[in-house]
Amino acid sequence: MTSDPRTSRALWWVLLGAIVAAGGLLRWRAAHGDLWFDEVWSMLLTTRAHSLAGVFTEIHHANNHYLNTAYLMLVGSGLAPEVYRLPAVLAGTAAIGLMTMVSATWEAGAGRGPLTSAWLAASSFFLVQYSSEARGYGLALCCALLCYLATASWVSQPRWISAVAMAVAAILGMASHLTMVFIVTGCLAWIAVAAWNRRTRGESLTDWSLAAIIFPPGAFAAWLWMNDLRVIDSGGGSPWRGMAVLRETVRSTLNLPAGPLELLGVLALIGAAWETVGLYRAREARWAFFATVIFAIPSFVSLVASPEYLVSRYFLVSAPFLLVLAGEWLARVSALGKVGLLAWALTLVAFPVGGAALWGPLLRDGRGHYTSAVAYVAAATVEPVVRIASDHDLRNGLLLAYFGHGLAPGRRLEYVQQDEWSTRSFEWFIVHRTADEDPPSPVLALPSGRFLMATRFDYAGLSGWNWFVYRKERSP
Repeated sequence: MTSDPRTSRALWWVLLGAIVAAGGLLRWRAAHGDLWFDEVWSMLLTTRAHSLAGVFTEIHHANNHYLNTAYLMLVGSGLAPEVYRLPAVLAGTAAIGLMTMVSATWEAGAGRGPLTSAWLAASSFFLVQYSSEARGYGLALCCALLCYLATASWVSQPRWISAVAMAVAAILGMASHLTMVFIVTGCLAWIAVAAWNRRTRGESLTDWSLAAIIFPPGAFAAWLWMNDLRVIDSGGGSPWRGMAVLRETVRSTLNLPAGPLELLGVLALIGAAWETVGLYRAREARWAFFATVIFAIPSFVSLVASPEYLVSRYFLVSAPFLLVLAGEWLARVSALGKVGLLAWALTLVAFPVGGAALWGPLLRDGRGHYTSAVAYVAAATVEPVVRIASDHDLRNGLLLAYFGHGLAPGRRLEYVQQDEWSTRSFEWFIVHRTADEDPPSPVLALPSGRFLMATRFDYAGLSGWNWFVYRKERSP
């Protein structure tokens, strides 16, 4: 007795809908909690622009992700964090469904590939983290997948509508985050290889619609350069760490803990490489896209270009395509018999379990408890003015200024800059640390006296930091 194809297809759509819904709820839950430094900084940067057009021409800062900044400017200040993070949540949720479309052209694993890729994307810690922040990464993620799909359509049959769709996706992606250039480069490599393959068969890929693919994104990139990028302020960041950044990217994408289990990431990369080689052997030009986006560009940027500042989130746009290839490889393994099917099923169970160990703390602690920290020092201070200093004027000073506005009427917070320590007194001191840094000493000797650690406020995930709160020791 054979199953009804219509029933099977309906079940497929139900499963996909459930996966997308679960992934969306997870991202929405991760969007709760205090804004962290980069998000607050993005909000403050909106004051530099006198109009929406000024978002592109007046701010001149690397933390300005154009479309995200424009949204923050439109909605204004004083709203719940979830409001500012809503575009990222919606785009990141849509990306789960789009990944099934990217994966749908494979035939491996009796059609399990698309659902497998969606399952991996829904619970990938890396995707959850940056699809729930008020920044441009979630939007860029969605545009990257749309750009791929438009390119696939154009390579299959050159048409103006596909060319325009790719150009629009590329422009919106670059306006979301400039790492979209990685995806555009991969798509152009794909088109070039497709043209070469057809040329060797005596065919032609020449079409006037190719102009719509190349010139509008190129013109937009040139316009950004003239009006913003050539005078942009990098704003600082994490120092270049080379291979450590790549390890963190793979580990976070594949829900792997630091340590020996990271070797499973090597296995996943081998599977992705296997799928890419398979596309090459089948003379499918899209192998050039995956080779460029997953392997060539991250390796070049991290190991050869050696930028002054580099963090794993710069490779977020590559992550969904690694998951697509991993999902297709797993689907292919599942078709090898009972052992392969068991390996596929165990992986599907283990993946969200590993993810929960990473995004579980994120759901609990968010990107920091800055509101609680300010409330703590305010409640313990008798005077109406809370005077506080820290180990980093920009990072902590900006957050204290932002969250200090929530104090009760008649109370205010004054931040004491480091160059004022010798002339101004302060009762409180904050030390910030990331999760991979050692905690500070319980006692600090500062020019104005000894400070004792009173409490700490933790963060989780890849954004934010722990705050260690010290209070000045009172004279006996």
